[in-house]
Amino acid sequence: MLRLLLLTLALCHAVFAFPQNANTEEELTRDLELLERALERKFMQDETEPEGESKRQPQDGKVLSPVEHDPPVTLVDIAKPQTEQSSTLNFRGVDYVSGNAVDGNFNSALINGGTCAHTETERHPWWKLHLHESHCIAQVGIVNRRDGSYVRLAGAEVLVGGIHRLERCGSPVSAESANIPGGMNLVICVPPIRGDEIVIGIPRDEATLQICEVLLWEVSTCE
Repeated sequence: MLRLLLLTLALCHAVFAFPQNANTEEELTRDLELLERALERKFMQDETEPEGESKRQPQDGKVLSPVEHDPPVTLVDIAKPQTEQSSTLNFRGVDYVSGNAVDGNFNSALINGGTCAHTETERHPWWKLHLHESHCIAQVGIVNRRDGSYVRLAGAEVLVGGIHRLERCGSPVSAESANIPGGMNLVICVPPIRGDEIVIGIPRDEATLQICEVLLWEVSTCE
């Protein structure tokens, strides 16, 4: 569990280092590649695993390390995404539509950038991504806005699955994590969940959902 916590913190700090005012697409691509390599080097261990022990044993009884046994984590290519959300905020003539959260633009200044998704303040706001095929989702990254009201993301939950079944991935976004301007909130699915639909929502009677970018990581198998 301690290793998982340290890995999560390290990854979040890596993404918080994204240049907020990056001048080139190459800089953002470079940072994403560095993050993906870090994910590939260390994959999470089951929360029930005793510290310092492998959680699985092959039939010959030899204990394998998580790196040797677990499949690598890779970034999902979200091509031609289909998205929707519970409502859409219109502010100063700009519609903050659901597709903004997967447009590849990491500008997290909601007002000046205009590239984030944003709902109205309502009961149980949600955002949904339809993938074209099923993936074994291991981690979901949610980039928060950085120009105010970022604590609104606290309590957001990630669900993965399909039209007939959704399972919650990891824990809700904490108030501490949401209180970092422009930070990426990394939600880890333990175990990974297979699905072609990702839903991010806040299960409160009065809430506002604002997402500037969503990233997904997958593994080759959910077994």
